[in-house]
Amino acid sequence: MPRRTKLLLLSAVAIVVISCYALLSQHRARLAQGELATILPQIATITLYDLDLSDPTDSKTLEAAISAPFPADVFTRAAASARHRDGITVWKGSSLAVITLRDGTQRRARFSYYGGFFTLDGANGRFSIPGDSSSDFHQALIQFINQHFVPRRIERNKA
Repeated sequence: MPRRTKLLLLSAVAIVVISCYALLSQHRARLAQGELATILPQIATITLYDLDLSDPTDSKTLEAAISAPFPADVFTRAAASARHRDGITVWKGSSLAVITLRDGTQRRARFSYYGGFFTLDGANGRFSIPGDSSSDFHQALIQFINQHFVPRRIERNKA
């Protein structure tokens, strides 16, 4: 097979692979957005835990962790305008969120301290909240951390 034909064939294969990846990403984004839209009106409570991504999240760990209820209305307002994003997520800090739905079902999520994004277990990628560090969600999260986590971290570290 001539070199030019091989290059054309490789180019065609590359275009097909890239197109398939793009279509798959769009499909995953639609599924994730749909899943988020489905659970938002069903959220009854949210409990935030002062746990890192690498921490185990079994029931004993959750019982021992610093936790407090987070205002569900603040999250649902912010999440209603969130957009799905694919790709690598760089975590600088986060809290585990246990979202309890009206039927008692629980879903886990991660709220980023810095990035204006969150993840929802079972949904690929992350959800980006529009705005910057002055958004209501970001301000509420920082205030929450300062009121509920920081004082208890200080107490724990003194012991």
